[in-house]
Amino acid sequence: MENTNLHYKKKKKKSTNLSRKNLLTIGAAVFFGIAIITIPLVTVANWKIKDPRLQVQNQAKLITNIQLKDEYQNGNLSYFDLKKQLFNADNTKKTGIDYSQFFDFYQKNNTSLPINFATDYGWNRYKLDVFDLKPLDQEQSFEIYYRLVYQLPDDKKAISDLLTQKVIWNYLPDYSLANFANFSSSKLEKLRAYTNKEFSLSTKKELTKLVKLEDFEKQVNWAINNNEARKIINKYFNLEEIIAEILNNKEFSYLDESGIWNPQYQIELVRDQILGQDFLAKTGQKGIYKLTFYAAFSPNFAKKIAADLNKSSKFHFGINIDLNNLFLDKTVAENIKITEFSEDDYYPQINFEKNLEAEINGWDFLNYYNNQIFATQNEREDFLKNLIAKIVRTPLLKKVEFENKLSGIDYAKFLKYLKLDIKLDANSTKLAFKNNQIVAKIFGKIILRNAENQIVAEKNFSQTIEHLNRLGQNDAELVKQIKQTKFEFKPETRKKIANQKGAPKSEILALLNANKFDKLKNILENGDYYGYEFNEDRLKLLVHNSQLPNVEEFAKLSVVPEKMSEGIINLWNKSFKTNQEVSTFLSLLAKRDISFVAKYWYDLLNKFKLIDPKTQWPENLDQNSLFKHLSQIKIQPPEKKAVSLTSDFWLFSLNNDYLISPDYLNNSFYLHSNLKNTLDLIKTESAFNTRDFVEHIRELAKSIKPKDFIQEKGKNPITNLSEFLVAFYSLIYSKDQGLLAESLGQNLDYKIQFELEPISLNVAVSQEKTNPNNNLRLNNNLRLKYWYKIGSVDQNGNLIQVIYQTKKETLDLVVNENNKLLSEDVEKLNEIATNFPSADQIIFLKKEDYTQLVDSIKQVIKTENTPVKIDNQIKNLPFSQFFENNYPDYGFYIIKTSKNLESSKPEAAKVAAKPSAAKPVAAKPEQQEIHQSEEIPGVLTNTISQLGNQIRHNFDLYVYKKDQPQIHSSKPVRVIIIESSESLFALK
Repeated sequence: MENTNLHYKKKKKKSTNLSRKNLLTIGAAVFFGIAIITIPLVTVANWKIKDPRLQVQNQAKLITNIQLKDEYQNGNLSYFDLKKQLFNADNTKKTGIDYSQFFDFYQKNNTSLPINFATDYGWNRYKLDVFDLKPLDQEQSFEIYYRLVYQLPDDKKAISDLLTQKVIWNYLPDYSLANFANFSSSKLEKLRAYTNKEFSLSTKKELTKLVKLEDFEKQVNWAINNNEARKIINKYFNLEEIIAEILNNKEFSYLDESGIWNPQYQIELVRDQILGQDFLAKTGQKGIYKLTFYAAFSPNFAKKIAADLNKSSKFHFGINIDLNNLFLDKTVAENIKITEFSEDDYYPQINFEKNLEAEINGWDFLNYYNNQIFATQNEREDFLKNLIAKIVRTPLLKKVEFENKLSGIDYAKFLKYLKLDIKLDANSTKLAFKNNQIVAKIFGKIILRNAENQIVAEKNFSQTIEHLNRLGQNDAELVKQIKQTKFEFKPETRKKIANQKGAPKSEILALLNANKFDKLKNILENGDYYGYEFNEDRLKLLVHNSQLPNVEEFAKLSVVPEKMSEGIINLWNKSFKTNQEVSTFLSLLAKRDISFVAKYWYDLLNKFKLIDPKTQWPENLDQNSLFKHLSQIKIQPPEKKAVSLTSDFWLFSLNNDYLISPDYLNNSFYLHSNLKNTLDLIKTESAFNTRDFVEHIRELAKSIKPKDFIQEKGKNPITNLSEFLVAFYSLIYSKDQGLLAESLGQNLDYKIQFELEPISLNVAVSQEKTNPNNNLRLNNNLRLKYWYKIGSVDQNGNLIQVIYQTKKETLDLVVNENNKLLSEDVEKLNEIATNFPSADQIIFLKKEDYTQLVDSIKQVIKTENTPVKIDNQIKNLPFSQFFENNYPDYGFYIIKTSKNLESSKPEAAKVAAKPSAAKPVAAKPEQQEIHQSEEIPGVLTNTISQLGNQIRHNFDLYVYKKDQPQIHSSKPVRVIIIESSESLFALK
């Protein structure tokens, strides 16, 4: 049978009943007088069972292992020494020897303790009869034959079958240490870190989650000796607990003379046996470390077995422990959260008579906050914290809670190991809809630092601030400041056509009564009826969620031409899909603190070698004299294209903005003459700080008119970064949009509103007297008021709660019952024409290529006012390829008219909608006269460019659906063609 005692590592052996032949041999031996060695009978109670023979047989089978006692396996006794005690020289057994003193018998369900036939319950009914014992010298083992005997009441005996086992002799140190080491290894591999509860309840235990692995490794390996190393490990892991459990195991213990169990072995931690340097040694696997121990006999047990401790070797063994995900790393922040403020965290509402003039809502809060100017990011963050502190009395740090892997840890004890800080992202404050009210939503990071003040982990968080109306309940001056910070937005429209055809009055009234304001707005925008253009650019900024790209990302997607003409530097960034996105980028940048804006432009210009390398960003920059320092950083324009056209850099433009319109610059900036005084102050005035200068620019910029750039062309060169920054801020504030120019938050939108304002007879008569040709008559016109509401919307886009309403403006509409509304099919085509990125799909063509395009168009036109397919003629132009990729089921028509009547046909949709997919092309250097190139009425018309000496043409096309060619859009798509020194065609 197999030896399963964990004391020893022995070979497997079979335990079988003797064969019939062996039984006959044994029987003969008995007959001829071979002695039977028995264990004396013990007194047992009479036991009445139905089948005693079967019971004894089953009990005997429970003996699964037989071992020599430990004292017969020691360094002073060999196999042959033991054999001499049991056998004569002729291998016959000696008489008068109690063989039971040499062997331990073990049962199946308890392999660690030997059976005590005198006292063990269930065994004290039997006696063990050792029938025979044979030496096996070649194997250095003994073969033992035994059986169980039960004394019956009538002096009869129940005897089991004869059983046999092979008992191997081994020198105890040769195998017991190895076996003990294996057992110890299996236990120590279950080494675990202390739990949060154990850590919290003890002053001696540490938590691995609060110390970095490299720090723990350093502590252990810098230990003076193994005892100190064990103590360090035990501070974080249950090392001593496991070792005590191993040593106290009775399987590896012995009873001393006083009846006390003592350990047979001892375990010691040692340095790695390969390199001999570290107690905690790295392995080839990430996060897997090795601990090395040795097992040895305890001194008392060594004496008992007469082991030569000087001679016997220590048995070394190692365990691998997985330290991945146990120690402090950046994931620790995942177990920290900031809970929402409760009602008790807010200052109580003061009962006073409600004053609507002093009532502060979410809109007031965000508009006021975003329109503040800050020199540094820290100033902005401190300002936001102070605003919050006027509403909430509980600091954010008090709302920190631990969860998951840090659950249950005492906060004060945690702070002994790690410093916890809150940093607000002061640029990301938004509005949100919660509990049926508009609230502020702040964002930030939870930052964890170690004892060396190094950041070990960060986690983003958001928190809502309710009860914004309590912001100024104790601060009347603050309320005044908030209310004085106006959101300046005046609804504006522009007539794109002079003679409006009008729409049926009944249709307009029906849409008004049904509150279908979006549909009504589409009709007002449609050139077939009115051709109004609603200026909603500022409102779009409030609902489109955008992020400011970092300089590296922005520069990778940007290009600046190597040549400069007319003093214009044009930066092209292909990530912008619309001019609106360019405006958003500039607004997002302007909202940041001034020092950030300055460094952003410095880094960006430096990427394109537009900064003189001799002038670098100053160290230890004094924020109060920022502009003065920046004036020392010289701007180095690109190489000038021709000596004869030498011109100073005066205009910075993004994505060909300077080419889009002759009437305004939307995303280009220059130094206006009225800013000269500011520049002089920067050089001489030391009493002004950085914020003062920007406030000064804000006031002066209000007087800048859209067309001023024409008179200011080339007047004031931009030579340094300070002047560049002044020009940038003047553009931002000349738009009169303030700094509330980004997304308000999720699920907030603006909606146009209309209402009917009846025109009185007196008004109509007055109009007729002053203007006899006035079309606005009492019976054939309508006067509408329109405005915008801003607020939270539901899933269907319907307003739930309004936080702001703009002023109302008036539209006077001609009505025309004969001009029926367009079909839905045409409306869909008009929608494509409106949304297609047309105006900034600028086409650059050489003179000869433009002439070739004109000739190809003439060839396909047969009659006037008839739609003609033009897809093949324009397929190599970039905008056509873009259209085909995005609208594969649609194409373009052209419609030649009898003459060019810009006032009688709709303007191109979205004149400043989206930038071209083509890269910027430097303008022709030679001063050219704008000549009147050949035109095709209704298709190609000439226009004048104020900047860039460009010859420009407007190219009007109409959208049709390929499976419905009889229908086309009523709105044209207008593409700008610019004659250039080279042509840019679509890639094939």
